[in-house]
Amino acid sequence: MPKIKNKLFQPLAILLEDEKTLHLQSREQIDVDSKDLDSAHLQALMKRGDIALMEEERKRETEPRSRHR
Repeated sequence: MPKIKNKLFQPLAILLEDEKTLHLQSREQIDVDSKDLDSAHLQALMKRGDIALMEEERKRETEPRSRHR
């Protein structure tokens, strides 16, 4: 399940599909359904840099690191 983070120092209300609203406090992280990532408002906030998608960072951290000699 993907996780998003509010990068702002103020609360956010995110409009999701099916007329749902997600409320995030400042700097809060929360798990969301992958279908909620299709929301136009959430996409706009991610593009602007107000919301971060944390799932990709977690995958990068768990990948084995190559050793160069």
